Parts: sequence; structure tokens; C-alpha cells
Amino acid sequence: MHVVVRSAYDFLSAKLADHGERASFEMGTPASLDKLAPCKRLTASLPPGNRLVGQTWIRVRCEDAARWTVMVPATIRLTVSYWVTTKVLPPNHTIDATDIREESGDAAALPSSVVSKPEDAIGRVTLAGEMAGVPLNADHLRAPWLVKANETVKILNVSAGFEITSEGRSLGNASKGQSVTVRTQSGSTITGIVSGEREVRVGN
Repeated sequence: MHVVVRSAYDFLSAKLADHGERASFEMGTPASLDKLAPCKRLTASLPPGNRLVGQTWIRVRCEDAARWTVMVPATIRLTVSYWVTTKVLPPNHTIDATDIREESGDAAALPSSVVSKPEDAIGRVTLAGEMAGVPLNADHLRAPWLVKANETVKILNVSAGFEITSEGRSLGNASKGQSVTVRTQSGSTITGIVSGEREVRVGN
């Protein structure tokens, strides 16, 4: 094996070691390797935009006086666990354990945002609905609303170590950590951060 390919091979071996038997790979051989100037110090890395799945490239760079870079092709097969829907899920449906089941397959055939842990799906809400038997995509889910539009909420106004509590009416939907505008009892509007169910925090 050419030293350039060996450098890429060693890089992938280290990166995929934690996956054990679930991961395997094959290296390709770039053309014209024999035309490269000798190099005593090689470094391998994954170029931006490449993933450690499917058809990918490993960048091998000469770090001594020769200063060249070669892209080495590789094919990676990585078996991963992911979660699929057990039935049709309508929009704005809160997912529970009966809605999903675990499967395994080649990561290269799955979206990068596929749900790989049940806790990343259970309790979250579908955006546009999902067909039955399809991999569940985390980008298609949202956190549940803790504050809803036209709902009475508690306002926690925190300043200089003091906390003042009042009530207002939410002007939108928001999950924990998101900002929302609230109309106060005096008729003015303020913007705060959702800190709990029907609870908005304003100030520091």
C-alpha cells in the first residue's frame, strides 16, 4: 500500500474504531502517486463537506518542504440504528413510544438528521406529518409549545436580584428557550423567553 493511501487508511481506522464491526471501508488509489515528491511528514483529515459514510474523500497533505495535497477516495459502510414511524403521523402530533420502532441500516442511505435515539423523538411534535414506515427526521420535529397564542401566561420580571410576577396574554406560540411577545394587563407589549409551561421570563 502506498504511503499516501496508508495515511488515509490509518486516519479512517482511528475515526471508525469506536464503531467496531458495524464499520468497514475500502480505499481507492489516486492516479500519479508515483510522481509525488518524497515526504517525511503526512497528515490526513476529512475535508469540509465530506462525511464518514458512503463515498467520501480523505485529504492527505505533505507537511514538509514538498508541500503537496492528495485526495484519496474511500467507501465507508457504517451500520447504524435509527427510528422509523409505525403508522401515519398527522401534523402537530406529539410522538409517543408506540409511534416509532428501531431499525438498522447503512448510514449512507439515511439523512444526516435521522433520529438515532428514541429520546430525540418521544415528546416532540411533527411539523407536516409523516408517512408510516419511513425514517424519522429530526428536522421534521419541533419541541412542544409551552406557551400558546392568546393564552394567559405568568410574567417573571427579573431585575437587580428582584423578581416581580404578573400576568399577560401571549401573542404567539413558543417552546422552552424561545422568545415570545406578551401583552401585559396595562396593554403594553413586552418580549421575553419561555422558561416553563405558561411562563415567560423578562430581564436578566
